[in-house]
Amino acid sequence: MMKQRTRGPEYTGVQRPAWELLRNHCGYEYANGSDPDFAAERVSEAEPLLLGRLAEKLREINPGLSDAGVRQAIDALRQPMAAALVDANETCHRLLSRWVTVEEMQAGKPVGRSVRYINWDEPEANDFLVVEEYTVKGPRWRRRLERVQNRRLGVARRRRPGQESRRAKAMLVKARRRWRATKSPTSRPLCCWRRWTSALRRNLTG
Repeated sequence: MMKQRTRGPEYTGVQRPAWELLRNHCGYEYANGSDPDFAAERVSEAEPLLLGRLAEKLREINPGLSDAGVRQAIDALRQPMAAALVDANETCHRLLSRWVTVEEMQAGKPVGRSVRYINWDEPEANDFLVVEEYTVKGPRWRRRLERVQNRRLGVARRRRPGQESRRAKAMLVKARRRWRATKSPTSRPLCCWRRWTSALRRNLTG
C-alpha cells in the first residue's frame, strides 16, 4: 500500500491542478511514482529514464531500428556530451527536438542513421505521461520530482509556496485557456506539451 503523507497548500493549489490539467484535458496518462506497479517498471531510483517504454517507442517511431541503435539512442540521453549541467540540458533538448545519429551495420558496413525520439508528423502516435512524485537518487541526495513528459523524458521540479506558486497557478490558467482554443483533438497532447514546457521554463528561470 502506498504511504500517505501530509498534503499542503502547494499540493492542492499547484501540484494536483498541474497533473489534473494534463490528465483530464490534454490526454496524458497519469501514474503515481510511489505506486509499486509503476515502480516495478524502473531499473532503479538512480535511473531517471523508463528504459522499457523508451526502447519500445524508439522502435515504433523508427521502424527497423536495431537493438544496437536503440542502445545508442538511449545512451545519448543518459550521457550527453557536455561538461556542465546547462550544456547537458541544451544537448538533450536538441536531441529530443531533432534527432540523434546512430551507427548501424548494413551489408557488413557501418552506416549512419538518424533516430527520432518524438514523432512530430503524427503527434497522437507519441506516448504522453505525467508522473506524480517521481523520486530520483543521486550520488548524495534523493529528489522527489514531478515528471511532465512527452516520451517519458521531461522533468519538472516543484518550488516552494509563495510567489512561485502564484505564478504557477497563473500558468495553469493560461494553459487551460490555450487548450480550449485548440481545434484539432489529435494535436492537443503535443500542443499542451509544447506550451507547458515553454511556460514552465519561463517560470523556473524567471
